[in-house]
Amino acid sequence: MDFTPPASPVPNLDVKKRNIERLPLSPVTPELKKFPVAGFNSIHSAKGSSHEDNLPNSSLSHLMTDLNTYNISPVNPPFENSTDTLNLLNEWTYHNIQECMLSSSIDFLQDSRMKFKSNRMLGQGSYCYICEMDTTHLEDHQRQKHFVLKFPHSRRKTRTLLNEGLILTYLHASSDGLGETYIIPFHGITYINKQHFNKLRRNEFIPALILPKLNLNLQQFIKFLKQNYSDDVELKKNIFKKLVNEMLISLNFLKLKHVIHGDIKTANIMVGTLNDTDVFSFDNFNFYLCDFTSSIIDVSSDIKLKLNNKTINPSLSTNLNLDTTLEYCPPEVIERVINKPETNGNETSVFTHDTDLYSFGLCLLSFISGNEPYSELKNFKFHNETSGPNDLYSPNSTNITSSVQHTQWLINSILRNEPIALNIFNCDDTYYTNNWSEELSLVSKILVDRISLEECISFI
Repeated sequence: MDFTPPASPVPNLDVKKRNIERLPLSPVTPELKKFPVAGFNSIHSAKGSSHEDNLPNSSLSHLMTDLNTYNISPVNPPFENSTDTLNLLNEWTYHNIQECMLSSSIDFLQDSRMKFKSNRMLGQGSYCYICEMDTTHLEDHQRQKHFVLKFPHSRRKTRTLLNEGLILTYLHASSDGLGETYIIPFHGITYINKQHFNKLRRNEFIPALILPKLNLNLQQFIKFLKQNYSDDVELKKNIFKKLVNEMLISLNFLKLKHVIHGDIKTANIMVGTLNDTDVFSFDNFNFYLCDFTSSIIDVSSDIKLKLNNKTINPSLSTNLNLDTTLEYCPPEVIERVINKPETNGNETSVFTHDTDLYSFGLCLLSFISGNEPYSELKNFKFHNETSGPNDLYSPNSTNITSSVQHTQWLINSILRNEPIALNIFNCDDTYYTNNWSEELSLVSKILVDRISLEECISFI
């Protein structure tokens, strides 16, 4: 279980308080000047090149080789090889997904002027680094943009990074004509080596996702509002409405495209603007869903129509693993992982579009309460207790410091299936009754009544 939030750019805040207005729709990813991609007609053209030292020094050649070396198949159920996955997504999007994966204008291996803005990392996740890119040598219309590179610590995590890159490529290739989808913009993949980042090993070529630099994530944003605007309920209610509207558009788009995110949490929703400034303003920002590391493309409903000529290997599936953030899991996910039912190789993912909506409901509850799920209950139990009866929620229970015991305590808390009561239990009820009754009603429909995404949209 991964408890580490994804690395996010350090916030740079210069806030002027204003009422939030709905922004017009804008394209997700601007057009970039293309590098020639001759010879990129098939990933098989690189087959047989087993030694990277013999490859041309370009991101194209390394991507082609990695697509052959690794099984890049973030689908459920998984294919035997990358080729079948790519062919299916080509059919679904009417695009050449292989070409779309590669950055159309940025190649660190071909252009010696490409470099990081500084040696200082913006952040570090459980498997990746985040560094800002120097845009000095880009064309005029790109020079003022702020890009970051997300890349794995080593080649051992190449498959994870390319899986995420493939899902982002598929989503953006599928968004034509749909307006803003509030999925994190994606500018393709480039490759880097030790020359660009000295923490990498010698002779390693590592894929990197090119993403926009945004101001902060929702977790940081909630803390900022709590510290600076705790009494401004009107402002926070306006932001809440914007968060609901934009993320429901994003979740609806994911469902339309058969993508299950699998790790929705406040740290995976970015907040900021895509214009040419670092300054954050309340009247000019959006929310963007990011970090598709745990995501899958669910093709199970289309299997008879689409997969007749493709090889499925259920043994490759890891869908019964809890590779997500425990605090945002619904009870049924934990129960299924604990019970590990016999499936004879036909298991389906523990995560669904319904579990994504539940996780988002916890994000909304976190926004209202100002705290991460179960954090106040955890503090109440582990920091304010004295020796006494071992009652799970008693302030007199015995202190538990073991991480294993803490995890079991958290699991027991989630399995009680009382997410609202356990996250605002130590607060003034009149505050929520007087200020957040309508918003908490929506949260209750998501977390307690477990309404569908379509029903949720109908309430907005």
